[in-house]
Amino acid sequence: MCLRGTSPGKHRVAHLVLIGAALLHGLVGSAAGAGPDPKSDRLEEYLSSLRMDTLLAEYLQGVMASAATERERVQAGERLARVYARLLEGEGGDSATRRWESAAEELLRTVPDLDSLELRLALAQASYRRAERDAERSRLYLDQTIDRALLVARFRGLLDRFAGLAERADRLVQGLERRQEDRMTIAQRELVDQTLQLARRHSSMAHYLAGYSGRYLAMQDPSSDGARRALMHFGRMLDAPSGEMPVVSRFTASSARYPHIARSAIGTGICFAMIGQTDDGLAWLDAVAASGDRPEGIDGPIFSARAEILARSRRWDDLLSMVNQRRERLAEGDGIRVLPTLEARLIGVLTLEAIGRGTPAPTLAMTRDLALSDLIARGEFGHAVDLASVFGGERFGVESFVSQQVRALLIYERARAEHAEVQEDDSRPVTDPDLARAYLDAARLFERALETEDAFAFPDAMSSAAALIGLCRYYAGAHSERSGAEWFVRAADQASDPQRAAESLWMAILAMDAEIEALGEEAGRDRRSERDALISRFLKDYPNHPRADLLLLRRIADGQIPPAEAVELLLGISEGSPMYDAARREAARLEFLQFRQAPSDRRDWHARRFLDLAGPLLAADERRARVGDAESGRRAIELGRRMLEAALRVESADIARATSVMELLESLLVDAGVEGTELAEEFDYRRAQLALATGDRETANAVMQRLMQGEGRFVEAGNRLFYRDALARWRRLRRADAGAATAVEAARDVVRHGGRLFVEYTAADQALADPAIRSLGRTVADAALDVHLATGGREWAERAMALYATLHDAGERDAELLRSLAMVAESLGDDETALDAWRTLVAGLRVGSDEWFSARTEHLRVLSRVDPDRAREVMSQHRALYPELGPEPHRTKLQEIERALQSGAGGNG
Repeated sequence: MCLRGTSPGKHRVAHLVLIGAALLHGLVGSAAGAGPDPKSDRLEEYLSSLRMDTLLAEYLQGVMASAATERERVQAGERLARVYARLLEGEGGDSATRRWESAAEELLRTVPDLDSLELRLALAQASYRRAERDAERSRLYLDQTIDRALLVARFRGLLDRFAGLAERADRLVQGLERRQEDRMTIAQRELVDQTLQLARRHSSMAHYLAGYSGRYLAMQDPSSDGARRALMHFGRMLDAPSGEMPVVSRFTASSARYPHIARSAIGTGICFAMIGQTDDGLAWLDAVAASGDRPEGIDGPIFSARAEILARSRRWDDLLSMVNQRRERLAEGDGIRVLPTLEARLIGVLTLEAIGRGTPAPTLAMTRDLALSDLIARGEFGHAVDLASVFGGERFGVESFVSQQVRALLIYERARAEHAEVQEDDSRPVTDPDLARAYLDAARLFERALETEDAFAFPDAMSSAAALIGLCRYYAGAHSERSGAEWFVRAADQASDPQRAAESLWMAILAMDAEIEALGEEAGRDRRSERDALISRFLKDYPNHPRADLLLLRRIADGQIPPAEAVELLLGISEGSPMYDAARREAARLEFLQFRQAPSDRRDWHARRFLDLAGPLLAADERRARVGDAESGRRAIELGRRMLEAALRVESADIARATSVMELLESLLVDAGVEGTELAEEFDYRRAQLALATGDRETANAVMQRLMQGEGRFVEAGNRLFYRDALARWRRLRRADAGAATAVEAARDVVRHGGRLFVEYTAADQALADPAIRSLGRTVADAALDVHLATGGREWAERAMALYATLHDAGERDAELLRSLAMVAESLGDDETALDAWRTLVAGLRVGSDEWFSARTEHLRVLSRVDPDRAREVMSQHRALYPELGPEPHRTKLQEIERALQSGAGGNG
């Protein structure tokens, strides 16, 4: 079966298209006509979810044609009826409307079980909504292609359809009411009551839509009987006897709380005015407006209806008064004394139509200007320009504020259209000088509008004009002798709407950005300070504005807020903000910088906080990288590197976190194809860190061997890492037992890694002037000496000697170094160096101190071996000063040296 409204050929083509699309999505089976199939249901759901209603209708027609049972056919028909209702209500021309109305009628004719009052009402209501939309667009001159003759025919047909449905519903109501008087069971009575309630609802809906169909018929064709017929139907809604018009005295304020009653009363007022009973019409509107319990949003329809009635009756003073009152009431609500867009357009249309008819009324121009200025104040420039195009510029006056505004807008809109054609990014200033001149011409007209005598009567439109001047000068760019920033600031100062004030301030900041960029770093310094002041003002006045987060990020990125404070501000940005992700990344970056710069007692705290912030960011970057987002992959690598540094530099390394990050980064490099060959040395370094942190020195040493084959900065970092580890072990073990094998092994590691660092550092000129490098050399020398003392190995003594001597030559003269130098020199047989060290030490210590006696004893011991005669002379001097030679244990040692010298044997070392 092929339903009327589609040809058999077209139906077959559409069906083939559907089957092809369905096969691609796996939504249909391989066999047709095999009964109900879940995949067919999925196809229907698929088409419905995409709102492909035309294809869905044709598909359901096919389902009905192939239904195996009457029940399946009816069920498919019910679904098809709902699709027809959507198609009747949707966009499309008159031919489409006729097509779907015809198809719906055919459906109801061929499937009698579907022919219910409810379904017919739904289909007629869909047609009504579309016609109503066209009528309103035509009334406001929003679409001049709509054929009014066709509208008359559509509303006449709708009025007849709804009247017939209302009559059918009324008969059903009467029959059910009579049935209520019969004796019946409780279940039967409940069913009758429910059915009656539904029938009354259908009756009300049918009369309501019949009334408004008549109202629109009369609006399109005043000579028709639409208004009078509408009043009869509205009467049924407003408690009038059947066949009589409603009377306002019977209307109760309490009934106005129901939206369909309130709107029926408004429709009644309009229709009374259409048949010449203006006062009765206004009385109905007054009755609804007087209800304190009227529905929300009903004031707009009351205003529009009253405007139509006052304009129809040429009560221009009353119309101006009503517009002013409406604007004042709106200002009480949200502080914005501006009509809503469509209300302002309606007033513009009514006044411009009257001016075109030559109506002599001084208040007409004032009302027109209020409406147009409100459109401009709302930024609805297209509406103002469109009205100028529809009615002609001569209806806007000559030297008024609004007339100048409209002329400027015409030039501005043409410039914007051309801007979009010649430049890909039309949000940036133009480069074409001719186009820049057009913008500047518009700016001058806007400025002239602000200079008119009546400009101050339109404060909100003045704010918009200032913003438009700013835009014109911003788009003119380098071709404008003045910046648009000051005009944007003026617009922000004058705007009563906080949202528009914020937008103007934002544009002032952008304009200053462009100006600063054009001026350059040095010349733009003063403007930069002004721009920063505007940013501070924006953040203070509009902290919850969507762009506040972006400006906050800018201030932080420019270093205008200390890092600690900046992090707290960034963490305060809500998750719903478009800048949430950027804020979290900036907070993590700042925490990482603070971690690196923090003193030791705060470093761990910043590291932990950074890691907590960075974890979710790394996970998000990894997800995006694995689906091919190269930039996310690069971000993940960089963030992961920082996380490894933080996790492994804390006092107690976060092994679990570092291990998981390391595994993730290695996986990204392999699986997601992220470029990272230059990271091999760094990753080896981190692997070594992890191995050392877990005590796995075998793995750490193997990684270090591989690392040492490179030449990058991580070779030095690896040496530092292993040196620090060895130094910590050596110091810990040395305190327990310096001669223990583990302590000696740790000392060897200190010499191995520290020695490499010392050689590398001292290759530079004046390196030994750095106390840190000298301290490194001392530590390595001490460790080599420890190994020598524990093992007797000469090579370790030679390493220690070389380091001590280097430090000595560089100016190191402290007692500990001299004592160590003397000790290791003597062990190597270099008595002269040892003697020189002891001599220097004796000269530098406080005479008579315990340390001095110890040094003097060692000095005499070595001297007695090297030069006995000189030793006897020095001993003689010492005894002269200290007859008892000195305190114990030094006295006994000196006595032994003295006896050896007296016997002529010299010192025995």
